[in-house]
Amino acid sequence: MILKITEKNSITDALKKLNQGDTLFLENGIYKEKIKITKKGITIIGESQEKTIIENDDYSLKVHNDGYEYNTFRTYTVMVNADDVTFKNLTIKNSCNNSNRCGQAVALHVLGDNFLLENCTLFGYQDTLFAGPLPEDLIKRYENFLPKDELNSRETYQIYRNSTIFGDVDFIFGGGNCYFDNCIINCLDTGYIAAPSHSKDAKFGFIFNNCTINSLKENIEIKLARPWREYGKTVFLNTNMPKEVIPQGWSIWSGTNRHEKCYFAEYKSNCDTSMRLSWGHILNDTEASFYKIENFIK
Repeated sequence: MILKITEKNSITDALKKLNQGDTLFLENGIYKEKIKITKKGITIIGESQEKTIIENDDYSLKVHNDGYEYNTFRTYTVMVNADDVTFKNLTIKNSCNNSNRCGQAVALHVLGDNFLLENCTLFGYQDTLFAGPLPEDLIKRYENFLPKDELNSRETYQIYRNSTIFGDVDFIFGGGNCYFDNCIINCLDTGYIAAPSHSKDAKFGFIFNNCTINSLKENIEIKLARPWREYGKTVFLNTNMPKEVIPQGWSIWSGTNRHEKCYFAEYKSNCDTSMRLSWGHILNDTEASFYKIENFIK
């Protein structure tokens, strides 16, 4: 079944009518709504990437109805908490546009396995995309704060293809195995692109393949990644990088030794990598071949 709606309709109400294998088609418009998807195997398609927008403005320092601050993991505009979900041709936006005032403000929060986002835009500043699961220590910390169905440590695989992601600080973060294929990464200010928190046994971590990093502001410093947890993994392959990427490439997480156990690597970046930090890796052809998308797809 294909169900079509306009911005005058509620996406949440429409999702109640869908079953596994169904598609929700969104006509162009701004859908001002906070959405949590819990149905497996559905597809959401927008009429156009630029003009079909799902938007909300929750942020971590905002006070929730329960009297507590939202915290990072309740700020999402869209949460995907089901497997085999696909998004195409739309924009997901957290419109809280000041990191100093808002703190963390997630646009897309993914906890489901076999997730695909294609020809889409994710817009935010700090913490734009959370690719779950949560780190184990946070699952324990939030067991009486977040819903039980969101406290799951299982490994996930997620693909982001031909899409654009905006942000500034740690704006792609979490512990999912994620393949960013032919994506545009737009840095709005000084900060860190990735903040991985993978488990020790995670197979891939974050893989950026044939991506382009853009600096949308002059005189800023872009760091490729810093380890949110000690086994975080991030690999950049064949990536176009602007001059604003610092010569050292990577960053430690201040006050920790997590960089001693994380795995950060790159292959054929279009820049001078001779000053990269010593604990990062420059891959050879054989090592880089492990990260082909054919190996990633289960």
